[in-house]
Amino acid sequence: MKYILFATASLSLIGASCRGCDEGPAFAASAKDIDKLPPGLESLHVRPLRNSDISQLARFQKLQFLDFAMGHARVDAKITDEGVEELVKLQLPKLQQLSLQWCENVTDDGLEHLANMKTLRSLDLKGCTNITDAGILNLARNPDLKFIRLRKCWKLTHEGIADLKIMLPTTEIEY
Repeated sequence: MKYILFATASLSLIGASCRGCDEGPAFAASAKDIDKLPPGLESLHVRPLRNSDISQLARFQKLQFLDFAMGHARVDAKITDEGVEELVKLQLPKLQQLSLQWCENVTDDGLEHLANMKTLRSLDLKGCTNITDAGILNLARNPDLKFIRLRKCWKLTHEGIADLKIMLPTTEIEY
């Protein structure tokens, strides 16, 4: 078993074990790819996954880290607000870390759905250029969030981030 570590702004580490990643991180671009993966995965990279394939992730009940970011320089993310809504509906019981870096089709509507994902502890929204102050304030409905990355989210203001910090005083917010 390998461990994947993520550094937060304060240099604390968030780790996720990765079963089945001995040859490198598990990757799926389609429902067909998902079907080939072992159901015990705890970490998965899915940047090119389409909304219509998100429901196939339900078989990964041990999934702790889901990454829509890896490969953003080469592949556009396909996930939209509808895909985020579908992901939340799956109620993956162990999903704690979600990276939506550079998922430009995710908007405030997607964040409204994410606020209902109560297992989530770390959310990376770096480069989500279509989220606004109104959207991030929805995240305050999950007081268990420990880390939120909001760098390069150009529609956010200092005032909106300050309001979120007041609403989530124990959450580390990187912007």
